[in-house]
Amino acid sequence: MSKVEYIQKFLAIINDLDVSIDILCLDRGFYSKDVFSFLQTEKIPHIVPVRKYGKELKKILRGNHSRYAMYTMMGTGPPLDLTLAIDVQYLQGRNKKFGNVNLGYIVYGIDWEPRKVHQTYKKRFAIESSYQMRNIVKAKTSSRSVVIRYLLTIISFLLKNIWVSIQ
Repeated sequence: MSKVEYIQKFLAIINDLDVSIDILCLDRGFYSKDVFSFLQTEKIPHIVPVRKYGKELKKILRGNHSRYAMYTMMGTGPPLDLTLAIDVQYLQGRNKKFGNVNLGYIVYGIDWEPRKVHQTYKKRFAIESSYQMRNIVKAKTSSRSVVIRYLLTIISFLLKNIWVSIQ
């Protein structure tokens, strides 16, 4: 299945559940011209982080202030115009690094400040990180009892949260 077919499949499920999408946050794996053109055709608001390929895109992602920019994606078929929200984060010595970093996102259907775009996408990443953490702290057992496995999972989450709170 192509990425567009996956998106169509899940959008159909969402529509069947009668749920509306405020904003669709996709990861870099969905960064493609086909996906962007499909989402724009369907008028689905979305945020996708930019893949920093090519001289033109790297040039757009240089600067000292948050802003919006236009980028034309070439490739097979007609060119596709995309809007980039660029949020500038100042490192201020974090991780012994100084200067700034430009965080670019392909956006459609929203007119937020670039910082809000970054914060919204960051929340999506936090959700994904919690799933990764779940797999790290998941209790390892050979028990086939669902009750015991569930109890061990709850205990492992509690221990992880206590550890995070202490630190």
